[in-house]
Amino acid sequence: MNKRGTLIAGLLFAATVVTAAAGCSNTGAQAASAADNKNLLELSFDDIVKEAQAEGEMSLWIWGDEAKWQEVADGFEQKYGIKVSIMVSDKNTALNKVLAEKDGKGSIDVMGLPGDIINAMMDADVLYGQVLDVMTHKDQLDEGLCERFEGVEGDGQWVPIYKNYTGMLYNANEVPEDDLPQTWDELTQWIEAHPKKFGFCVPEKGGSGQSMMQTVITNETGGLEQYMSDREVDPAKTEKWDTVWGWINDHKDQITFTTSNADSISRMNQGEITMTVAWDSSVSDSLEAGELFKEIGFYIPEFGLVGGGDVQTVLKNAQHPAAGIVWLDYITSDEGQNYMMDLMGCFPARTDMEMTHTYLSAADLEKSVEWMPACYKAYYIDEFIKNVLVE
Repeated sequence: MNKRGTLIAGLLFAATVVTAAAGCSNTGAQAASAADNKNLLELSFDDIVKEAQAEGEMSLWIWGDEAKWQEVADGFEQKYGIKVSIMVSDKNTALNKVLAEKDGKGSIDVMGLPGDIINAMMDADVLYGQVLDVMTHKDQLDEGLCERFEGVEGDGQWVPIYKNYTGMLYNANEVPEDDLPQTWDELTQWIEAHPKKFGFCVPEKGGSGQSMMQTVITNETGGLEQYMSDREVDPAKTEKWDTVWGWINDHKDQITFTTSNADSISRMNQGEITMTVAWDSSVSDSLEAGELFKEIGFYIPEFGLVGGGDVQTVLKNAQHPAAGIVWLDYITSDEGQNYMMDLMGCFPARTDMEMTHTYLSAADLEKSVEWMPACYKAYYIDEFIKNVLVE
C-alpha cells in the first residue's frame, strides 16, 4: 500500500475508534440517565438500601438542634455506612434555596417541612413522592400526621418523625393549683390581675408563640373547626379578626412579649414572669440542663393549646434519594424513635411506643388541639407584626 493509501486507512480507523467511543459515551450517559430516573419507590426496601449504600452520603436540612441531629446522624452512619451532612439555616432561606434549585440537581436531600413554608413547598411540587408507602413501620406511625400536617394533606409525601405538645408552664410557688386558668375567660382575668406576669413569644420567633396566637384566634372567633378545611386564607373569616387584635392590644401592656421559645423559659427562671406557653420538650431540656428551677407546673388548660409534630421528606431533585428514604425509615425505627425521645425530648411518632418522660398527663393530652391550616399561620404572623408590634 502506498503512503496515501496508508494515510486514508489510518484516518478511517481513527474515525471508527472515535465513533465507537462516542457510542460508548452515549450508552453510559443513557445508563446514568436511566439510573437517575429510577423509581426507587417501586423497589423492595432491601434494594433501596443497596442503592443508598452505593450513594454513600446524603444531606439533611434542619432549622436547629444541630448537635442532637448529629448524634442521630452518627447512629445512622454506624448502621448503614452512609455519611450525613447537616445543613442549618432559617426556614425562609431553606425555602428560597429549594426554589432556586428546583430545575437542577438540589443540594438538599432530606428536609423537614415547617408549617410556615409547607404550602409554598407543596405548590412548587418539589417533593419526591409517596415515601411513606415504603416505610417499614408505616402502619405504626401516627395516622393523623401521616395524612395531614398543619392542615395540609400529604398524600404520603412525608413521614412523621415525632410529636410534640405546647402547654402552660407556671411557677408553682406563686400560682396555686386552684387558681390555674382553665377557661379562656379565666386566663383573661388572670392576665388582668397579674400584669406583666404572663408572657409568650411573638409568633414569628417560635412555635410556642404561634400556639398562643392560634389560641387567641380560635377562642375569640368561635372555634377551630371553621378553619380546618381551608386550603387558602378565607378573607371573610379574617375580616372578623378585629376582635383578635382587639384582645391582644387591650392586654398589650399586661403581657410580656418574649423573643423566642427559650427566652420565655429564661424569663420564667429569672422570675420576671410566672406563666407562659412552652413546648413539653423545652421544659424537659431546661430542667435537665439546670436552666429552670424545679418548682414548676405544666398543664394543658381546658381551652386547649396546640399539639402536633414534625415531618420530614425527600426532595424530588435530591442527589441521594435512596439514602434519604433509608434515613426516613431509620428515624422511624425503634432506634430512631428512641433518639427522638431521649435526645429531642419529643413524643414518638409511633403509636406502639410510649413517651419515656413528660410533665403532661394523659388527661392533658386529651385537651390538645390540632394546628389550623398553615396558610393561616403565615397570615397571622404577618398581621401580628402590623397590628401589634408596629402600633
